[in-house]
Amino acid sequence: MFDRKLAQLDARASVIVRDMGKTKEMFFDACNAFYGLDAEPDTEDMWSPNINAIKSQKGVYALALKKAMEGMRLEADAAQNKYEKYAAILANVKNANTELLKINARYRIVVHCYSGHLRNFKRCASELERLIKATEKELAGKSKELGEYNEVMKHIAALKSYKADLRLLEDRRSSLNQERPAIGGEQEIGTALAAKRAELSSVRSQASALHERIRGLVAPLERAAKKFDHISASKKQLYSFMSDPVSAINDKAEYLEFVEMAKGLKESISTGKVDVKNREVVEAAAHLLLESNVYDMLEAYRSMESSKSALEVEVARLETEKKYMASSRASTERAAQDADRLQASINETRRLMDAAKAATERLISAYYGKSLSIIT
Repeated sequence: MFDRKLAQLDARASVIVRDMGKTKEMFFDACNAFYGLDAEPDTEDMWSPNINAIKSQKGVYALALKKAMEGMRLEADAAQNKYEKYAAILANVKNANTELLKINARYRIVVHCYSGHLRNFKRCASELERLIKATEKELAGKSKELGEYNEVMKHIAALKSYKADLRLLEDRRSSLNQERPAIGGEQEIGTALAAKRAELSSVRSQASALHERIRGLVAPLERAAKKFDHISASKKQLYSFMSDPVSAINDKAEYLEFVEMAKGLKESISTGKVDVKNREVVEAAAHLLLESNVYDMLEAYRSMESSKSALEVEVARLETEKKYMASSRASTERAAQDADRLQASINETRRLMDAAKAATERLISAYYGKSLSIIT
């Protein structure tokens, strides 16, 4: 619902991001042209200048600028909504722009001596500043919607927290009623917690490695996919699959569609319909992608993500249980007192949970026009 309210932001900001990409390419061209420039530095107003040192720094300066611009990512795969996406991209661009300014300060002699050859850099820098301000303006224009969204999410997060607390408290009450701990003791909980943490760490590592492997298969083909989409009559865009296969490929049918498009891309590269640099390398990347069972990788990755979520819940439960047992090593004689205190905590948690439910329902109705009842 929040993303639907940001439709205008998405339409305008996507154009700005596209222009950022064009500016990035123009900046690369300027770097390459300046790197290959065969011109003497202007040292007329300098005392005893070292011409060779200035000329050698010129190339280092161009490469440093290019490297800084290469780090300017115009994607935000992990963003949960459109606002976060463009806010993250804006942060990436501003960081890159700050790095460019630092490089200019570091190589100020080169900037001074070749000032007459830096018009393209200045034009790109000016355009980048304009696009940064335009993005900031678009995001600021949706501050009201963002405030609404954050307010709703604050209550949803509180509701989830209260629900988890209530489950743990009720589990503990059940254990007390049976006059035994929920798990055989603090040491046993510690052992179980260590095992679950190790399992969670392993799953996270495997999921991350698999995600990087999937990205490694498609990343070399992203630029070629854009060119392929440009000449293709297909309504589906191959680049959307290449840029984020995890989100774009949800079932076998979509995967088979992706494979057919990838085959078309490989053929177009081979026949020269899609012109790419290092054609042999890109062809090899396309061949490797088609030979790899990406669908099984995606299914495995989703399974790992599901296991990770379940393990995170279990680790949180064990951590809460361990803290509880460490702070309250009650004897059997004090079980009744513990039960009374536990019941008071349960009642208070239920009260807070009901308040969070009501607030969430009211805000969603007010901000998004949707009537709902939260049952938990």
